[in-house]
Amino acid sequence: MPWLACLGQSCSCTHNHPLDRTCLKRRTPQIQDNLHLVQLIALHYAQQTALKKDDLLQVGRLGLIKACNL
Repeated sequence: MPWLACLGQSCSCTHNHPLDRTCLKRRTPQIQDNLHLVQLIALHYAQQTALKKDDLLQVGRLGLIKACNL
């Protein structure tokens, strides 16, 4: 439901599909601005557990993308 990302903003999205250009323009910077948080959290849990940092980064990045799509 990409249209939820534009709630409360002046958005002219048509929301015809999840890859609408206007929605992507708003979503991409939001994801890029928060990638450092995913990296910090993944590093923390990699040090605390036996899980690999790369695996945690992958899961964290996917979670961030999914969260931005809500």
